Amino acid sequence: MAGMDTDKRSTDGHTGNNKALCTWRGIPLDVIRKRGAASRIQVLPDGTLRVTISCAEPVERLLEAHTTWIQRKLAQIQQVTQEHPENSDRLLLDGEYFAVREGSSCAVDRAERVITYTTPLGLKRTLTTLLRDELTGRIDARCDSAAKKCRRICVRMQKTRWASCSARGTLSFNLALAALPPDLRDYIVAHELAHFDEPNHSRKYWDLLESRYRGAREADRRLRAFWILIGRNRYWQILRDLGTWENAFRRRD
Repeated sequence: MAGMDTDKRSTDGHTGNNKALCTWRGIPLDVIRKRGAASRIQVLPDGTLRVTISCAEPVERLLEAHTTWIQRKLAQIQQVTQEHPENSDRLLLDGEYFAVREGSSCAVDRAERVITYTTPLGLKRTLTTLLRDELTGRIDARCDSAAKKCRRICVRMQKTRWASCSARGTLSFNLALAALPPDLRDYIVAHELAHFDEPNHSRKYWDLLESRYRGAREADRRLRAFWILIGRNRYWQILRDLGTWENAFRRRD
C-alpha cells in the first residue's frame, strides 16, 4: 500500500548542462544527478523538491514542464498543515502528540501521553514490538477468509509504503503506522488482507474492501494527511534516519 503520491516521473529526453540549484521559484530544491537516471520529481513533506535526474538534463526545464503538478502537491501540504496543528517537540503516536523523555527504560504511557526512552534504537525496537503485537491481534480478530492466508507479519521502517503483501502470505507493515489513529491502522490491515483476494486496485477490489471496511475511501484520504504529518515530525525523521541521534533526540527544554 503506497503512501501519498508525491513523486512525478518523466520520460522527457531533454539534454543540456545545468548547475545544481538550491531553490526554484523560492522553493527549496535538492538535486541528485545520476548517470542514465530516469527523471523524477518528489515533493517532500517539508515542501522541498527533490529531483533525480541524469547528468546532462537541465533541471529547470524539467520543473517548468511539471509546474502545475508541483503546485498542486505543495497546496495539499499547506492544507494539511493548516488543518492539523503540528508539534515538533513531541512524537506523533496513535494520532496524538506525546512528550518524549529520556529514562531508564523504553515505555509508552498512553494515559499521560508520555514516551520514555533509553536510546532511539531502543525506542524503535519497543515501538516495533508493540505495533507487531497489535497488528497480529487485529488480524487474528478478523473472521474473513483473507486473514487465514496471513502466514507472517513483518514490521520495519519503510520510505514509500504503508504496507505490502506477498503471494506467500507475508504482510509487511511500515513502523510509521504507530503514528496513526487505531482506526486507520485497522483500515490498513483490512486493505492489505483484501489484496490476498484481489491483488490489484480494480473496482472489484474497492467493492470488496468497502464490504469489509465501511468508509474505505475516506480512510484512504485521511492517510494522505498523516503521511505528510509523519514526514514533517522531527522524532519520526530521527527514528527513520538514526543518524547523529544522541544529541538530536534529547528533548530541548
